[in-house]
Amino acid sequence: MREHEFPCPALRIGRRYRIPTNELMRALGIEDRPLYSVNPEEDTGDPSVSF
Repeated sequence: MREHEFPCPALRIGRRYRIPTNELMRALGIEDRPLYSVNPEEDTGDPSVSF
């Protein structure tokens, strides 16, 4: 951390480092969007199913 080799910004708070989740996900190539097992925009036709 001292040599600025970490791939995203790191915040030093006290003696600890905190890494913003969005920045870490971006550095790892993970898209910043929610994942659902079912498309929430699809109409299920079942009123008992809610998102």
